Amino acid sequence: MQRRDWLKLSGQSALFGCLLSAVPAAALPGAQRWHQSLRPLMGTYVEIAIYAEDAAASQRLLDATFVEMQSWADAISNWESDSFCSRLKLHGRLPRADCPAHLLRLWQVGSELRRMSNGNFNPLCSSLTDLWRAAKLASSLPDRVDLKFAVAAANSTTLEISPDYVNLKGQSGFDVGGIGKGLMADLAVEFLARQGVRYARVACSGDIRFWGDTVWNVEVEDPRADSILRTLRLYGSFGISTSSDARNFWFVDGARQTHLIDCSTGRSAHFNQQVTVIAPNALWADGLATTLSVVPLDTAQQLARALPPVRALIVDQRHQVSITA
Repeated sequence: MQRRDWLKLSGQSALFGCLLSAVPAAALPGAQRWHQSLRPLMGTYVEIAIYAEDAAASQRLLDATFVEMQSWADAISNWESDSFCSRLKLHGRLPRADCPAHLLRLWQVGSELRRMSNGNFNPLCSSLTDLWRAAKLASSLPDRVDLKFAVAAANSTTLEISPDYVNLKGQSGFDVGGIGKGLMADLAVEFLARQGVRYARVACSGDIRFWGDTVWNVEVEDPRADSILRTLRLYGSFGISTSSDARNFWFVDGARQTHLIDCSTGRSAHFNQQVTVIAPNALWADGLATTLSVVPLDTAQQLARALPPVRALIVDQRHQVSITA
């Protein structure tokens, strides 16, 4: 059995995406040990690991964190009809007092990434992602006319936030799929830190937030082989995310299609095989990994270098690896 097959069977593949493992490089001080829990959430698997002494108290805290994460996810879900995002798309205008604070946080980063990428990344792209989800289920491509209208809808939709109201203008809506899991990991770590946790790891598929003053070893998978591409030694608290075409893809007439959509054209992006981003938090790591995947290689490198706290490991379509610092 190959390592990739074992990872799939064990659930580790679903957990870390294209990050094979993420563990402390050395034993942590004290008589404590790691306590962890793996559960389905947001259409993927989420693992929370905390370093603590009391097993029963740790389990209660893990349970409480998952309850909080579910409530945060439900509030911004596209699937829940009573979520703020769903109601905003339906009505176009809602009181700002009803808007979840973490949605405003997501929008702040998402709108900045939209600006930086000239629209290749766009958090207001539900008109496009709805089409592509249906196309994937049918192992096909979206209808060209439908795609043209969906691109126009996504590109023309705006979000305006006033002191009193949140206004969505246009025919598209939020899709948090390219940025939301990183935010959930950040929120979970912040919740754990408020409970006194000193070391933690929250992994929402390939979007991971680390917490604690220690050295972590992170293995990045090769997107085209059953092997490790790089082992990264990283210190302290940070976010890391990998966006890749290695698993979520299908073929139409021999051409590889992926879930990574260039919102400026509405087409499946084919610029890079895989992008791993290390950033101060998982929200930025997640959003940037998606953004750098849907822009040309030189643009991806320029964007990563323009943000000094960010490092990116990019595997282009020729399988050449570049690292920005």
